[in-house]
Amino acid sequence: MSMGFKISLTAKVVILCIVPLLFQLGLLISLENFLSQSEADVDKAIKARAISDTINQLSHDIFEIESMFGSEIRLLQNTPSETEFLAELQRLRADYRKLRDLVGKDPARLRIIQKSEENAERAFTLFLSLQKSLNSGGEQSRKEREPLWLALHDCAANIMSSELVEIGKAEKAHLDKIPEVQEEFRAKIRQLVFAGTGIILLLASILTVFLTRSIVLQLRKINENASLLAMNMPLNPPLGGTDELASLDASFHNMARLLKESIKNEQAVLENARDCICSIDEVGSITRANPACSTLFNLENEELLGRRFIDLIHDEDREKANSFMLRQQSGEGSEDLEVRMNRREGATLDTLWSAQWSREQRALSCVIRDQSERIQAERIKQDVMAMVTHDLRVPLSIIQNFLKFIEEGYYGSVNERGQKFLLGTQRNCSKMLDLTNDLLDSEKIKSGMMKIEKEEIDLAEVVKQSVELLQAAAEDLNVKLVCEAQQVNLQADPKLIARTVTNLVSNAISYSPRDGVVAVRLDKLDETACVSVRDSGAGIPKDQLEKIFERFHQVSDKAAKRTGGSGLGLSICKLIVELHDGKIWVESEEGKGSTFSFSLPM
Repeated sequence: MSMGFKISLTAKVVILCIVPLLFQLGLLISLENFLSQSEADVDKAIKARAISDTINQLSHDIFEIESMFGSEIRLLQNTPSETEFLAELQRLRADYRKLRDLVGKDPARLRIIQKSEENAERAFTLFLSLQKSLNSGGEQSRKEREPLWLALHDCAANIMSSELVEIGKAEKAHLDKIPEVQEEFRAKIRQLVFAGTGIILLLASILTVFLTRSIVLQLRKINENASLLAMNMPLNPPLGGTDELASLDASFHNMARLLKESIKNEQAVLENARDCICSIDEVGSITRANPACSTLFNLENEELLGRRFIDLIHDEDREKANSFMLRQQSGEGSEDLEVRMNRREGATLDTLWSAQWSREQRALSCVIRDQSERIQAERIKQDVMAMVTHDLRVPLSIIQNFLKFIEEGYYGSVNERGQKFLLGTQRNCSKMLDLTNDLLDSEKIKSGMMKIEKEEIDLAEVVKQSVELLQAAAEDLNVKLVCEAQQVNLQADPKLIARTVTNLVSNAISYSPRDGVVAVRLDKLDETACVSVRDSGAGIPKDQLEKIFERFHQVSDKAAKRTGGSGLGLSICKLIVELHDGKIWVESEEGKGSTFSFSLPM
């Protein structure tokens, strides 16, 4: 088993494929050797048959020549010509050439063949001499021919020597054994095929069992780990080794560890969350709740689980809560829900619900936030605003009117010293009244209580009139006002837009140095109208650009001292522009002035 773990999965597959293939290759090589040997034996058989046939043909030809010309009587009867003798000689030579080619490089057989061929050549020479002697005739010639006939018979006997005959017999014997040899070869091939196939199958089976056993065990452990993870039980120890399955198991253990840590962290978040987090099934029962829910409703967790959520809703808001639940289940709801809920002791909570319906779990995941303190603070703020409106703005307006009557002499003349104090009082009273009005308007816009009355306006006229109203203030500070506006008609509230332009131009005048220039432009860009106010002041630091439209934020207090700014002007401009679905922004570089712009949709 330890060896199995050390070998990689890829190596196991390669071994399982390669080893049987190597044995099969060895089997094919052995079969090829047997076939080559069989083919060689067949070639030898063919060659043996050819040698045997050639020797037989040679023996037949010699016997035929001897039978035709082997005595004086037959020689006289046939009286062959020299041409016929040469033809027979050529035939014998052809047989010898063929025999030499078949024998090849066997030196012993070549000597036997060469000796036979020399005797044949000598015999033909003797035949020619005997024929000439016969043709000359005479008793003396007969006596001369006797040694020639004796020599001829010796040559004829030596042509088919015992060695040559033995060669033919040996080849014939070899040829007779060929069928038996071939049958042996076929039997060996069959045995080799069956044995080799059996060995390959057995080897493949052994390798398959040996190599896959560890794979199966590893996969079984990984599968067990998946089941244990699903049941939230401890996993098996990590697999040893460095193969792919061991790496997969290590990754699985790492994933399980991260998953448990994630669940643990999620559980910690849920348990420590200050908001109530719960799950509600499709019939409206609470199936899961974090500890904050128990604290919020003053109920134990066991009392919450299985309870219908509607029972916790204030009687007057239950219909709204049911409608919210139905919209979430149908996938139509995405907005939050503000609803009152009941605590055990009878207290009422103002809550804000954020929820998401899960089709897979068939449950509504909810985050319920107690906003009782916020709503209470809103109510207190509204009370304060009401107090400011009735208890501060009205008296300030009365004081301002009374001071104006004094200035105009309705109550008699005021000496020079009193006149000086009267002007300071009027200025401070106006500043307090402007601050109060700006604060009230800002709260109205933020709370949605500000009414806008849109109408068709010529934005160029609104801009020009706003600039003209501030012309005197600009001259007092020795600042030049320049206005360039092209006609643009759109739907807007003329008073609120005029207030926005006035605030931006007044702000630009405040921050421009003496002999500075404030340029106001109105341009039509595609489907929007863009108003820009450029000053020649000191500019705005980069770290304050994002805060410039916040309430009570001022880059420096010098301008506020010069013009008595409240710090709410830019904030009100932003709120008014956004009420008209527009955008407002600033571009500035220190030492090179600032440009405040806003755009309105056409």
